[in-house]
Amino acid sequence: KEIINEKALDGFNITIPHKESILPYLDEVSSNAKHIGAVNTVLIQDNKWIGYNTDGIGFVKGLIEHYGSIQDRKILVLGAGGASKGIVSEMQKFTNHKITVANRTMSRFDNWQIDINAISLTDVQFVLHTFDIIINTTPVGMNTQHSEFIIPVEKICKNSLVCDIIYIP
Repeated sequence: KEIINEKALDGFNITIPHKESILPYLDEVSSNAKHIGAVNTVLIQDNKWIGYNTDGIGFVKGLIEHYGSIQDRKILVLGAGGASKGIVSEMQKFTNHKITVANRTMSRFDNWQIDINAISLTDVQFVLHTFDIIINTTPVGMNTQHSEFIIPVEKICKNSLVCDIIYIP
């Protein structure tokens, strides 16, 4: 914290794997980020670190602008980290369906405060064809350590929209 304060920054972004572990270091957390349990943006104001989560707002706004209504779409999110929580929380405001979230370890859902259908990544292959929108929030694609596909792409419906939120920092 001292190093960042010395640099006189106005704020900074947080990415995998620190979106949840940053929380104890913040002076304030927005109600949205508190509900989600993850922060991706820190604003420094009067030497106070204030955490926000803009993952969901940004992604969903772009999705609806370019894809149209998601109200009647069945949605699958791959991964259960901070970005996933933000996106799912925001998407729930715009869809009639309960969102399905798939993850390697089911225990990852233990601290979720968001109502979802949870499924393991190994079982998701059996239902992939039923989703209109599939969103990858896992680290797959971020670097050579995470380069393997986590789902059998041949089982995705040809009319499905597939999104990947990962970027290489």
